[in-house]
Amino acid sequence: MMPYEHFRSMSDDDVKAVVVYLRTLKPIHQSVPAKHIDFPVNLFIKFAPKPVDGVVKSPDPHDTVAYGKYMTRSADATSVIRRTTTKACASPRRHSQAAGR
Repeated sequence: MMPYEHFRSMSDDDVKAVVVYLRTLKPIHQSVPAKHIDFPVNLFIKFAPKPVDGVVKSPDPHDTVAYGKYMTRSADATSVIRRTTTKACASPRRHSQAAGR
C-alpha cells in the first residue's frame, strides 16, 4: 500500500517538487490486471488515506532534531517513488544488496 502517512507529513513545497519530478518521467504503457483484495485488508486500504488538515510546512533546518526526523520520513516516502519508477524494482534483491554490501 502507498505510504500515505509519510506523504501527509511532507511540506507542501516538497510534495509539489515530487509532483514536478514525476511529471518529467516518460509514461509507461502497460496493462494492469484487475486486483481483488480480501476482507479485512480491503477496508484498511479504503479507509487508510486521510486528507491533510491544512498547510504543511517543513521544520526549521536549524532545529536539527526536528529537521532530521522530517528528512528521514521524507526519504522513506520518496524511496517508494524510486522503487516504483526504476527498472531495478522489477528484480528482487536481498536486503544486503540493497544496502550496498
